[in-house]
Amino acid sequence: NKLLRLLSALGGQEGEGSLSWLLTQRLEPPLATSVSCSSLYSLSDATVWGVSITLTPDGLARHEEVARHVYAFIQTLSHTVRDGALPDYLLSERRMMSKLAFDFAEQPEPLPLVKAIASRMYLHEPDTLLSAPYEWDDAIDLDGLQSVLTALTPESALMLLVDPTPIDDAAKEPWYGTPYELAPLPDATLASFAKATPHDELVVVPPPNPYVPDDV
Repeated sequence: NKLLRLLSALGGQEGEGSLSWLLTQRLEPPLATSVSCSSLYSLSDATVWGVSITLTPDGLARHEEVARHVYAFIQTLSHTVRDGALPDYLLSERRMMSKLAFDFAEQPEPLPLVKAIASRMYLHEPDTLLSAPYEWDDAIDLDGLQSVLTALTPESALMLLVDPTPIDDAAKEPWYGTPYELAPLPDATLASFAKATPHDELVVVPPPNPYVPDDV
């Protein structure tokens, strides 16, 4: 989904003012060493989209604060989209980079290529089966992006925390014996995520990328 690709690009940018910059550089001590956003699992009728953060020891101890920064970003971006304040260059940059990726793509292996084309046959016309993943619409679907952002609520999230600290009376998965614990997040924690306020220096929309060509 192109909207999720755009959302991943906005959430994973690393420039000054970004969520990554905030967690890895601006806050003292740093709470993370890396931040990325992507679609984690895709099914025929649903996608699990996530934010993956490598925490520092301080970030691990303050992981709920880190989550609040993530939700503050999502809510701020949602307000920006609702106000129609996404600049046109976000789309033109991605359209150009996709064109370059298609025009200069490496020769794919036959079997993965056939499988990919077969999965697109019920979505696209025959003459666009190769190019469809690289094509972008003429305008950002703000309503669609808003619906995605609206769905990213604390109540609908699965929060996975990897912590080396031993867990008393932990369950163990059957293959490797890895200890784990499943627990619902307290209502107070969910409420704090939903009401998270953005950092004063958080920027959800990056400036134009000077390294993206205008024409090729």
